[in-house]
Amino acid sequence: MKIVKFYPDNSIKASVRTIYLDENKKEVRSGKRRFWCWLLFFEVIVFLIAMDEAFFGLVGLGFTCYFLYQYDLYRRVVYAPFNAAHAKYVEHFKNTYPDIVFNYIRKSKIEADNS
Repeated sequence: MKIVKFYPDNSIKASVRTIYLDENKKEVRSGKRRFWCWLLFFEVIVFLIAMDEAFFGLVGLGFTCYFLYQYDLYRRVVYAPFNAAHAKYVEHFKNTYPDIVFNYIRKSKIEADNS
C-alpha cells in the first residue's frame, strides 16, 4: 500500500514523501539506495588502497554522494507527477513552474499514453 504525505511548505525536496506500509501498518524501507551507497563506499576504499591517494578518493566520495543526492531530487521532482495519487502535487508543481518542467512532463505523458 502506498501513502503520499503532502507537506505544507513549498520546497520541492520536502513537499512529497512516499512511504510503503506492510500488512502490519509498519513502514517498509527500501534497501536499494543503501546497497548502492555501500557499494560506492567500498569502491572508494578499494581506490584508496590501490592508488594511495586519500585526498582524491575523499573528493570522489564527496562528488558521488552529491550526485546521488541530486539524482534523488531529480527522480522525485520529475517522476512523482506521473502517479495519479500525486494530483495535488502536480497542481502545485504546475502553478510554481509552469514553463520549465511541466510542459515536458505533460508532453512525455501524452507520448507514453499514445504508445
